[in-house]
Amino acid sequence: MGKLRVLTYNVKMLPDIGRIGAGWEKVVPDSKRAKRIVNALSKNPWDILCLQEVFDEDRRADFVDLLGKNGLGYSAFVSKSHDGDPFHEDSGLFLASRFPIAFSHFQEFTHAAGSDQLSDKGVLAAVIKTKPVLGVDLALFMTHMQSGEAHAGVRASQILQFSRFARKTLNRLKEPKNYAVLYGGDFNVIGEAIDTDGTVIGPTSEYSLLKGALCGARDLYREQHGGAAQKHGATWDPPANPIMTGVPNGEKENSGLERLDYLFSLNALPPGKSRGSWTRFATLNANVTIERFPDEELKYLSDHYALSAELELAKKR
Repeated sequence: MGKLRVLTYNVKMLPDIGRIGAGWEKVVPDSKRAKRIVNALSKNPWDILCLQEVFDEDRRADFVDLLGKNGLGYSAFVSKSHDGDPFHEDSGLFLASRFPIAFSHFQEFTHAAGSDQLSDKGVLAAVIKTKPVLGVDLALFMTHMQSGEAHAGVRASQILQFSRFARKTLNRLKEPKNYAVLYGGDFNVIGEAIDTDGTVIGPTSEYSLLKGALCGARDLYREQHGGAAQKHGATWDPPANPIMTGVPNGEKENSGLERLDYLFSLNALPPGKSRGSWTRFATLNANVTIERFPDEELKYLSDHYALSAELELAKKR
């Protein structure tokens, strides 16, 4: 079987109110930045794109239009996920696939804080018919969780809700071994603690909570890069990316490197109420890299870097 390429990327396409006084738009307007992002994505197309912060309606339409043309092969989209509340922004989650999407379902987070209360952030589940290439279909769960270190308690609630939603959805699969499971997105959880001298101390307590809640899901980047994951895998990098992050020269508090974006693969679920034994899924091998998408005017095309994975089925022993 072949390899499947998946990308998760927070593209910072904010609604009008979120762009008031936005410094990056004075350099490159979002309408042009969207085209540059699609151009960057089209140079080596991924099979599945998991985008976050596609809040702006016009930019969402741009992505559907541009990705659906030019021979890129994207034919299946979930471009708007929300709970139907007309007074809030939608979730900002945007899924594009070169394979048919057999099923999708969205669940909004119960708790939110700060500016996140103005949107319908949550979890999007999708079953994608990747069997012709991967050998199994893909059960994908993508998310964008609560932002801000001060709101760790809210994020903890969202982590648990994500876990319950994923377990409930996966328990409905009739032949689990015919699916690979992937969790991805901007979890806003800092992966590793950094000492004052820049030394990586180890996983943060919040990261440990996330890992525990995800029932042993494998952090594909950390699995490949070990303890150096934070140093090499940061997806939030104000010192190198001051225009898009809005942190000039990395001078503000908590402006150091942070690993916030993840791809997890789940091999098995422990027994639960609906199943009395372990539920086992297809095991994936992965080659995971950071995609920074540089830009001559902005330095980089978004405030986050993207996470890319080349996936293939592990060989049976």
